Amino acid sequence: MANVFDYINDFFAGGEEALRNIEKELERSFIKNILAPAKKARISIIEKDTEKYMKISLLSAQESLKEVSKNIDSSMKGEFSTKIVETIETKSKEYPNALNGTK
Repeated sequence: MANVFDYINDFFAGGEEALRNIEKELERSFIKNILAPAKKARISIIEKDTEKYMKISLLSAQESLKEVSKNIDSSMKGEFSTKIVETIETKSKEYPNALNGTK
């Protein structure tokens, strides 16, 4: 009689393990086929939005630097103002390169 109970117990124990394995495989499949692609898509959207807003911000800063350069040039004269204007223009030209470096 003990053998019958052992067989029954072994049968149900094996069933539980099989169900656990099925559950684990379903979880892996769910993560691989649904969650991971959704997460990658969201990351891609965030990267594109960030790049767009950075471009707007960098172009705005570049225009501001050009305006400052014009104002300095008209308000200050001499070698000192020329050097400042040259530096501002040089740095302003580096802004588009900074944007290309973010990709």
